[in-house]
Amino acid sequence: MKVCYLVALLASVITSSYGNTAGRTFHLVFLENTVEAPRDNPLEIHVSNLNSLSATVTVSSPRTSCGEETKVVPANSVVKFNVCWWMRLLPTDYWPTHKTVLVESSRDVMVYGFNKELFSADGFFAVPTDELHSLMSWLPMMKPTLLLSSPYLLSKIPMCKLHCLLIFRQTDLTVQINYRGLIHTNGDTFTIVLGQYETYLGQSRGDLTGAFIVADKPIAVFSGNVRNKASAGSRDHLVAQLLPTGDFGTKFALSPVPRTENYGDNARIIASKANTVYTIRSESGIEIQGTLQNPGDYYGFSVQRSIVITTTEDVEVIQMVRSQASPRISDVADPAMFLLVSESQWLNEYRSPALTSEVGNGAAYQKNFAFLAIASGNQNGLRINGGTFSTTWDVIDGVAMSWVAVSSSSQRFSHVSNVDFGVMVYGASDRESYAFALGADLSNSKCQASFMVRSDGVDNDCDGQVDEESCNSVDDDGDGRIDEDCVQSSTEAFGNEYVIMFMENNVDDNSNAQSFLEIYISAVDSAATVSYTLTNENGVSTRTIAPGEVDIFTDLPVSLRHTGSGLDTKSIHIVASEDIVVYGINKQTWSTDGFLALPVDVVGTEYYTAHFHPGSDLNEFAFTPVLDDGSPTQVTVTMPNRDITANYGGVTIGNSQSFTVNVNFGETAQFQAATNDDNLNGVHISSTKPIAVFSGNVRARVDPTTASSRDHLVQQLAPVSTWGTEFITLPVPREDDRGDFFYITPPLLALVLMLPLKAVPEQLSQTQPTP
Repeated sequence: MKVCYLVALLASVITSSYGNTAGRTFHLVFLENTVEAPRDNPLEIHVSNLNSLSATVTVSSPRTSCGEETKVVPANSVVKFNVCWWMRLLPTDYWPTHKTVLVESSRDVMVYGFNKELFSADGFFAVPTDELHSLMSWLPMMKPTLLLSSPYLLSKIPMCKLHCLLIFRQTDLTVQINYRGLIHTNGDTFTIVLGQYETYLGQSRGDLTGAFIVADKPIAVFSGNVRNKASAGSRDHLVAQLLPTGDFGTKFALSPVPRTENYGDNARIIASKANTVYTIRSESGIEIQGTLQNPGDYYGFSVQRSIVITTTEDVEVIQMVRSQASPRISDVADPAMFLLVSESQWLNEYRSPALTSEVGNGAAYQKNFAFLAIASGNQNGLRINGGTFSTTWDVIDGVAMSWVAVSSSSQRFSHVSNVDFGVMVYGASDRESYAFALGADLSNSKCQASFMVRSDGVDNDCDGQVDEESCNSVDDDGDGRIDEDCVQSSTEAFGNEYVIMFMENNVDDNSNAQSFLEIYISAVDSAATVSYTLTNENGVSTRTIAPGEVDIFTDLPVSLRHTGSGLDTKSIHIVASEDIVVYGINKQTWSTDGFLALPVDVVGTEYYTAHFHPGSDLNEFAFTPVLDDGSPTQVTVTMPNRDITANYGGVTIGNSQSFTVNVNFGETAQFQAATNDDNLNGVHISSTKPIAVFSGNVRARVDPTTASSRDHLVQQLAPVSTWGTEFITLPVPREDDRGDFFYITPPLLALVLMLPLKAVPEQLSQTQPTP
C-alpha cells in the first residue's frame, strides 16, 4: 500500500531568546506507524539541556486523557519522557483530532521525538513554537513503495486556515487526500481549518513530494512515510518535522551512511522558487548540474560518495538510507530519512539522545554513527564528549565531512573555538534504524511566505515584489504559482463584461401564467452613452444606454431558462463599452426573484451553495464558465457529509461524493436536489478556471409551518476569496413583523447556522451550528 500524510496542530507561542532549535515551548505530533505485530510502545520525547543550570520540563496532551509528566532535566544532560502509544495518528484522522503533545520548559532546551515499533522506527528534531511560521512548505517525501502511508502532519497555533495546493508532477499514481470526507487529488487546492491543539492527518498512496502548504498562522508540519522501502529489502517508518521555506538553504553537505552492502543513499533537492539551478560536487569536481523550473519541482538521485550541493535559490534537501537487503545479516540497516540542515544553520554545540531498539527488546542499536561537517581547516577542533577522535575527512568545496562511529549513549559534540558545524546521527539494528539532524540555527530566517489576502500590500511569496499578480487564475509573474501574491483589480459589482444565466422557475398551473426573463442594465458613469452586446444561443443583440437611464432588456426568450438538471447552452454573455451594473429577473406569475450580477473579473474558482431549507420545492444550483479561451473548464462538485442526494443529468450524487463535469464557454450546468427533503446547503464547488455560480430554490415556502405562499429564490454567489467577517443587515419591512432567516456558511467546514432575526441577543449567543 502506498500512502502519504500531513498533520497540523494549533499552539500558543512563548517567545524564546534563542533563534535556534532550542526553545521553551514545542508542539509535536506523532504520525501513523503501523506494523504487522504492534507492541503499542510508548512514544518517546527526549529533552536535551545544554544549559549550566537544570530545567523543569512538563510534557502533556492538553486535549486528551493521556495526562502530563514533569521532570527536572539536569544541566548538560538528556532526559526521556514516555507518551501514550494511542497518541499516534490513525488513518481515520483526516477528521481533525486533538493529538497534540505539548512540551514546556523553564529554560531553553532541544527536543527530539522518537516513534518506535518492531522493525519500524524513526526520529526527528523538533522546532520550537516561536520559530514556526505561516508555513509555505514543499513536502519532501520519498515515493511510497509498498506498505501503509507517507505522512505529512500539520499542527497548529489558535484557529487558522491552511491552504494546501497539491502540485504533483509524478504520473505513476493519482494522489488522493481525504479532508473531512472530501477527496482532493492532483492539482487541487483545498483549505483546512484547525483550532488550538487540533491535528490533521492527510494520506495518499501517491507521491506527495512538492505539495505546497501556506497558513494564516504559524503551524508545525511533519512529513514522511508510514513505512517505506528505499530499495529492495526492508521497510521502515520515516518522519521529519519540516522547516518553513524561510529556513531553507543554498549549501548542503552529505555522505552515504557507512555500509558494507547495498552502499549508497538516495536524496532529493526540492525547489521553493522557479528556475533554481543546482550544482552537485564531489572530490572529483562538478558531477551534476540542472535546473528546477517550478516551485515544488525536485531532483532525485543516488549518492555514492561524499558531495556538496549548492543552489542559486533556497531549497530543501532530504537524504534517505537504503533498505537492508535481507534479514539477520551483518550489514544491518533500514530506511531512514534525514532532513539536511544547510551550512548557514550549523551550531557550535549539540547533545544527542540515547535511543534503544525494539528489535533487541530495549537494547542499544547495534551500530551508531554521527555525521560531522565543518568548514575545512577547523575539523581538528571538534570534540566528542570533550575528547579528540580519529577519522578520515573528505574535503569538498571548502567543507570537511566524515562519518564517525559513536557509542549508543548520549553524546556531546562541541568545538574548542566555538566554530559552527553540523551533526546528524544514525543508528541501525536488524531491519530497524533512525536518522535525524541534531539541530539548526534558525535565528537568521529569511522572508517567510505568508497567507494571502487579495490586495493586502504584503510580499506573500517572498520574491521582493508586492501584489505583483492580478487575481485572474493565471501565473502572471512566471514563478510556477498562480495568484499567490495578487491584487484584485475590482471587487465592486460593476464592470464591462458579464456571463449570467437563469435557473429553473416553475409554477403549478401554467395555463394562465405569464413568464418573462428580464435584464436591467445601468451605466456607472451617468454622463456617458454606453453601447453593449448581449449574446446567447439565439444570436446577438446590440443596444445603447443613454446617460442617466436604465435599459430593461425584455426580449429574452423564456427558452433561455435552464430547466431540469444536466448540461445545456443557456449562457448569456454581455460586453459593454464602459462599466455597467447588471441585474437579472426570473419572473413567473406568483414566482419571481432577481439577482445582482457579478462581472467576470470578480467571479472565482471556489464556492459554497446556499438555499432555503426546509422549503417546498427543490434546491438547485448552476454554473457557467466566464473565460472564452477555447478549452473546457473542469468543475468539481462535492456534497456535504450528510444524508442527501442531488441529480445531474441522470447521475445521482450522494453523501460526501464528488462529481466532475467539463463545461465549455456558452454552456450551463444545473444540479437539483433529488427530493424536496434534500438540503443542498454547503455543497462545495471548485473549478480550474473562473465560473459564475447561481444558487437557490425552484420555489420555496419560507417558514413553512405557518406560511402558504411560495416563490422562486436565486442569487449569484460570491466566490470564497471575496468573503468577509462583518456584515450589516435588517429584516425587510413588513406589517406583521415576521422577521427573516439567515444562513451563515464558514468556508470549508460547510456548517449551516440558521437564526431567526427576531431572536433576542441572548438567544442568538446560545444558538449552535447545525451540520
